[in-house]
Amino acid sequence: VTDVSSLSGNAEASTLKTLYSFCSQANCADGVHPVETLTLGRDGTIYGIAYTQHSTPYGTVFALIPNARKTKYKFKQIYVLCLDGTCPYGQGPAGRLVIDTAGNLYGVAMFGGANSSGTVFELMPRGVKWTIKLLHEFCPAFDCSKGSFPTGLTYAGEASGEAYDGNSTLYGVTSSGGKNNKGAIFTLTRRHGEWNERAVTSFDLPAVDANGPPSLDLHGNVFVPTLGPFEAGAVTESSPQSGRKWAMQTI
Repeated sequence: VTDVSSLSGNAEASTLKTLYSFCSQANCADGVHPVETLTLGRDGTIYGIAYTQHSTPYGTVFALIPNARKTKYKFKQIYVLCLDGTCPYGQGPAGRLVIDTAGNLYGVAMFGGANSSGTVFELMPRGVKWTIKLLHEFCPAFDCSKGSFPTGLTYAGEASGEAYDGNSTLYGVTSSGGKNNKGAIFTLTRRHGEWNERAVTSFDLPAVDANGPPSLDLHGNVFVPTLGPFEAGAVTESSPQSGRKWAMQTI
């Protein structure tokens, strides 16, 4: 993990500093190949995910905790998925972690769970330790019409830098499943302490498959990178319509 700092606002005089090098522990117990974008906590702590050194991408969630002057960072492993060889909370974390105002982290794993089709999980700090909670498992009863293999989460306000409140709707995307097995955009809504998943739209454009975490603008439109057409890549925009319907287009 590196930090690029600009000296006196001069971009040409920027400096590059390594905050932490992975595989610094025996057998790479701290993880390898950090994934996607990092998440910054209000106290300056940096959160992220990395793979673990196995033949399969189990995954680990980590924190880099700064000193008072933010000149040095201490690595801390928050949670290791599949540590005991089973993967009830998921396997292969993906996308960016979402942090709420209480310091809880939300993320997705592309695989694992009861149906080996991915999960949404929450990590909650409890003193010096963290506990994990399963929010959703994809493909219940092997019905993948609501999506499978999730690739990321977002929420209203993230693009403008607002903190997540821990209760508002989460938006996500899957790389497979849905009505056409090309992926789906889904929402997770909290009611009475329980989270309910709903696939709001499925990818059905020719030669287009979801491939990456979503972004949400101030109007509630969801943008997703895709593999297609012809695997050259595209970006789709999905917009909420009346009657809980959504419209999707390639932009």
